[in-house]
Formats: sequence, C-alpha cells, structure tokens
Amino acid sequence: QHCDYLFDASTYSPQQTKIQRFFAKLPSILLGGLIALAVLSLGFLLLNPFLSQKTPTTKPSAKNTETPWYAGGTLHKGTVKQWRNASYTNRLATSADFVASTQKVDFGDMDAFKKMASETEECISTAVSDGDFDNQKVSDFAVGCLLLLFPK
Repeated sequence: QHCDYLFDASTYSPQQTKIQRFFAKLPSILLGGLIALAVLSLGFLLLNPFLSQKTPTTKPSAKNTETPWYAGGTLHKGTVKQWRNASYTNRLATSADFVASTQKVDFGDMDAFKKMASETEECISTAVSDGDFDNQKVSDFAVGCLLLLFPK
C-alpha cells in the first residue's frame, strides 16, 4: 500500500501489463519483419534470372503460331462486367463461338463468318455499354442479339 501513489492498484490487471509489454516490443517486431522481407526480396531478385531460364523441351516450330481470330474466347459463361473489361479479341472469339453454335455457318466463307461474329460482338457491347447489368450473364445478351441479327 505504500506504492499507491505510483499507480492505482484498483485498476491494475495482468492483462493490461501484457498489452503494455506487447506494445513495447512492437517496434522491434516490425523491424524484424521488415528485415526478413528485405532479405527475401533481395534473394528473389538475385535468384530470379536463374529461375526464369528454362531449357526448351521442343524445338521452335517454323509454322505460323498466330492464334486465329475465332479462337480463344473465354467469356461464354462470363458476366457483363467481364465482357466490358475483356479485350476486343476475346469478345470477338467468344462471339464467333456464339454464332457457330446457333447459326448455320459456311466455314468455307470465313469472311462472312467473321462479319457475323463482328456484328454479334458489336450488338452485345452496345447493349451492355452503360454498366447497368454488370452481374448478369453475357450469354443472355448474346441470345437476344443473335435473334435480332439473324432471325430464322
């Protein structure tokens, strides 16, 4: 009781001193974490040239490896927001898939097929341009556009 003038014993709790000790150690904990992060980053930067070198397993092909305009569409099950954020190439290839799966297409006339896919891409993009339907499926708009553009 002779130390009452140093602290109020009625408000003392062991939990409070644990918190105080934690905050007292916090600067050294943060500094240690920062040093560890710096060491890991430096190690990664030094090893990166060695990790990125890959030995080729096959010889490069002399053929043209360019992807055709109608290949690589990934937006079939995507949302309107994904459609709007995707590249034109991805939208066109997905539109080609929509056209090919719903219309009679003469694949001998690729210019006509590309025109149909391009019109479908433009229709969908125009329909979803205002952003009101971000969470809706893009395929819903594709159906509407295909019915408008190519009635049977």
